[in-house]
Amino acid sequence: MKKSNAQFKTCLGPSSKLPNVYWQAISTQQLRHYHSFIALPPATDVTIRGPESYRYVRQEDVLWSSLHAGVLTTGKLSQALGLREPHVAQRISAPKVVNSVKEAYVHLLQPPWFNPNYTETSGKEGDACEFNERLRIRYNSELIAQHDQLSKEGESESDKRRVSELLGLRGTTAIRLTWGTIQEPSSLHILMQMFPSATLEEVGMFNVKASDLPTQNLGFGSSELPSLGASPDAVISHRLPIFATDLQEGREMIDHMMSGGFRSPLMSYTSTSVEAGPEAGVTTSHHSLGAWLGSQVVGNMTFSEGSQVGSTAWCVAEAVLKRALSRVTSKGIETSDLMGSNSQGGADSVVLNRVEAAQGTTTRVQAKIVSLQTTWSESVSHLATKLLASRDNLVELRRAATHDSQNMAALDPVLWMDVREVVEVKNHSPFAFKGQRKAKKGRLHLEYRIADPGPMQSLRPIWMPQLQMHCLASGAASVLLLTRSATKGVRLFRVYRDTPYIQLMLTCLREFQTRAVLQKVEPTTDFYQNCHWYPEIIERTVQLAQEAQLVAQVDSRSVKLPVHADDNAFWNLNR
Repeated sequence: MKKSNAQFKTCLGPSSKLPNVYWQAISTQQLRHYHSFIALPPATDVTIRGPESYRYVRQEDVLWSSLHAGVLTTGKLSQALGLREPHVAQRISAPKVVNSVKEAYVHLLQPPWFNPNYTETSGKEGDACEFNERLRIRYNSELIAQHDQLSKEGESESDKRRVSELLGLRGTTAIRLTWGTIQEPSSLHILMQMFPSATLEEVGMFNVKASDLPTQNLGFGSSELPSLGASPDAVISHRLPIFATDLQEGREMIDHMMSGGFRSPLMSYTSTSVEAGPEAGVTTSHHSLGAWLGSQVVGNMTFSEGSQVGSTAWCVAEAVLKRALSRVTSKGIETSDLMGSNSQGGADSVVLNRVEAAQGTTTRVQAKIVSLQTTWSESVSHLATKLLASRDNLVELRRAATHDSQNMAALDPVLWMDVREVVEVKNHSPFAFKGQRKAKKGRLHLEYRIADPGPMQSLRPIWMPQLQMHCLASGAASVLLLTRSATKGVRLFRVYRDTPYIQLMLTCLREFQTRAVLQKVEPTTDFYQNCHWYPEIIERTVQLAQEAQLVAQVDSRSVKLPVHADDNAFWNLNR
């Protein structure tokens, strides 16, 4: 909402109970000063040479809004998939919007953003990304010296008061929509407390490249799809410790999978098919891997192209990384920690506690700023190479692993892996409208009350396309979704990338692009009625929400609010 220089004249009586939509909030600029947050530089300093550069543009900048023209992002994705249409929305418990497919269609007819500063001599896109990475590192170094300016950032109290009154007069829907945006930095601050050894990173828009598409069994390419993009609320970068036991078990699993009865690692399957057994086309080797790591982790693995042993190593490396990721528990604040569902969860937590104690809390100075171009696939490839190289020293790995299990105090990681997850925040407004009446001097008495529903107990199916597009566009393998309320705490969920579901989405979007957008034929509410595969996307959307892992829950009393956050739920209008 834009600030106004004009003097604000209230229309509310002094006894009104006006919600403070900035309650517990800090500004994005204040968040940028925290040591565990990696900020983006101002958009005016960023070099744009194509879609790969868009991830360096701050989401608050007008340029970021302009980049959406003609690009199907997560804000219009559910409409393009037809999931908002009444006959579908009812099945997935989503808000109904009649002919929402038309809204997505009109958006995709817009011409894409044109860079007025681009010329043939401007340089390559890769060069621009390298420049932006150096700029990002330099900008965050400068923020360290400016940490004492933290309290000076953000909107003035009078501006906050003005915004709150305008929203209060518009009603609970306006408050709810704005609350989610205003409270996002504070929610990210809570996530930093939950993972003190990780770094949180500000990002712009990730765009899907042709090389990002899961080409196996897809049957078409990027030319038949609309331009796709996603703008997560943040990404979180973990430094995962890999131990000798991880490499030993991974190497032995590769040998096991290559030795007997294993058909091909280039099969795609879901977590339900892992549980279904050999009758569903899954061999006992998959069951062994599933028992080792847990069927939900294994069930969502993807496979790389290449030689039999290479793709098997990829399969195992991805599983090892996901197991390492599951060991990362919320150490920063008191939580009901629900991570690490495998049988080794207790021991893994002890191991990670010691590693974090030795490593110390990550600070801006200590943190390694990993390039925003780095993807999950690159991390998996690196670990797969290490697993294959470990064949020659498997005896030494067994000896080290045995020593580790007998002497926990001597346990040290043999490898550190930088892995990112996408972060999505869902804030829930605690305010409910109670009533209004006329007040003295022609003013209005407005009254709201606290009616906090608390954080979500489960995820909504309508969020699943958004989360899966985040994974596809950013190259991440999972999303952390934080659902937060002001008085009843936080619940943190993890959703893994599901390649078969992404393929279903892309099939749907290809239909939309080729039959409607390219032909300039306005779609109707029953656009997907004759598509035989469409019921599957509806069913799988519901299943993905049900399969989300509850990672941790935090009571509001355990949350440490930012020092500059406003702790008043309602405005004092007598001042």
